[in-house]
Amino acid sequence: MRTSTKNPADMSGEERIAEIASILARGLSRSQNSKQKQAIERSSTGLPSASKRSCSHTKTLKKVRT
Repeated sequence: MRTSTKNPADMSGEERIAEIASILARGLSRSQNSKQKQAIERSSTGLPSASKRSCSHTKTLKKVRT
């Protein structure tokens, strides 16, 4: 997946299509990698990384609820 440095005006139709396909494939790959990274972060607690709390915070919440 390599992007051409050639001027698009100088490219043939096939070269343009190949470059577009390369750009789309790279974007799809990045998206999938991002989703896999998020899944790994969630796997330890089942929560998104921003929602993870320390144990002491959870204990104070339980005291407030009872």
